[in-house]
Amino acid sequence: MFDKLVSLRKQPLERSCDRVIDALTTFGKGRPPQDDLTLVGLEYLG
Repeated sequence: MFDKLVSLRKQPLERSCDRVIDALTTFGKGRPPQDDLTLVGLEYLG
């Protein structure tokens, strides 16, 4: 997951969050999560 996050760091925040969710879905082999998921994205523009 760390490698995925590093590869996305130059992407717009919304796209990065979408790709993280895609990666989690792929990791879970398409099965729905067994618990809630919360994804928080922070974008530094300075």
